[in-house]
Parts: sequence; C-alpha cells; structure tokens
Amino acid sequence: MSESSRRSIFKDIAGGDTGALDRAAQLVRGPRISPPQDDYAAFARMRARAADGGEVFFNSAPAHMGVVVRVLLEAAVEVVEILTGSLDAMAYGSDMVAQEAVNFLKRGQGRIKILSEVEIEAELNPMLRAIKNANLIERVELWSVPLYVQKQYTCHFAVVDGRSFRFQARRDRFEAIVKFGDRTIGSALRQNFAAIEAVSVRQGL
Repeated sequence: MSESSRRSIFKDIAGGDTGALDRAAQLVRGPRISPPQDDYAAFARMRARAADGGEVFFNSAPAHMGVVVRVLLEAAVEVVEILTGSLDAMAYGSDMVAQEAVNFLKRGQGRIKILSEVEIEAELNPMLRAIKNANLIERVELWSVPLYVQKQYTCHFAVVDGRSFRFQARRDRFEAIVKFGDRTIGSALRQNFAAIEAVSVRQGL
C-alpha cells in the first residue's frame, strides 16, 4: 500500500470524531481540581470508584504519573490502550506499574494495546519485561506509528475500557488531566486510537 493511500485511509477513519481530541484538550484548559499531594493514590482510587468518576483532576508531577497509570490498570476490565512516545519511564517504568499490568492480565482475558512513536525493546522496558516473564505477552500488542501519522496529532493518552483516561494535549509536555467514568470522551479516544492503529505497523514481542 502506498503512503498516499495510507494517508487517505487515516484521514477517512479519523474523520469520524477528530473533535474528541479537541474536547479532551478543552478539559485540560477548563476547571479541574488539584489533588492532595500527600495521598495522591488514595485520591485517584476514590475517583475511580465513584459512580460518575468525579471531577477532572490534574496530573503532571513525575512522581504522580505512575500512580495514575497504576490506578487505571487497577480499574481495567477489558482493554488498556496507550498512545505513547516510548512508554516513558516516569509513567510506565516503575515496578508497581509493571506488577499492576501483570495483575490486570491475570484477572481475566484483558488486553493491552500500545501505539508507540519510538521503537521499544521489550526486554528493556520494565512493564513489558514483567508481562513477558509472567507468560502473558501474547495478550499485548505493540504497534509502531509511522512518522507521517505522528504529524497529524500532538497528544498522548491512555484509555481504559473506553471510559477512563489520562490525556496529555501535547506530547512534549507532561501536563495531563485524568477522568474516570467518562464514556463520551473515553469512547471517542478509543475511536482515535483505532484510527491510528489502522495505519500503524505491528511489532513483534
């Protein structure tokens, strides 16, 4: 398939709801609460358990990025979808995140799907290495996003079951917002993930 054809396909698929990224970006600029810094994990878990997911909250401190990823994995049932530069160590590199990813996959038939802009070596990534050591790597998909596709968006995000997410409006900044229980934006982010996946290249693990 030629690059021009792939461009056209991406445009057609993504055209369904490109406004989702704009709506998520508006949440970044809109009202949000600042979680307590002394017990950030408890705060995030409380929001995850709330029927409506509670308010949008801010997530940017390096120490708290992995906390949110861990809580998202704790809340996951079916699928975790991650659009990332390279599974940044601050968000995905801790032993606790790695163990929670393994716990998620052990709970049922869940899957983890990763769209990466940079090549990732599974043996060098703590989360992927832990999953591989647990003999669960067959339920992880790793895709490489072509450069021409990367130029069509600026964000990174992780979305769980199409209802909870961490969203960075700009890939070059760690400033992000988190929302649990928002199926409107969550499912739209899944659509955008699927659009990028459709024109990405599957990598071996």
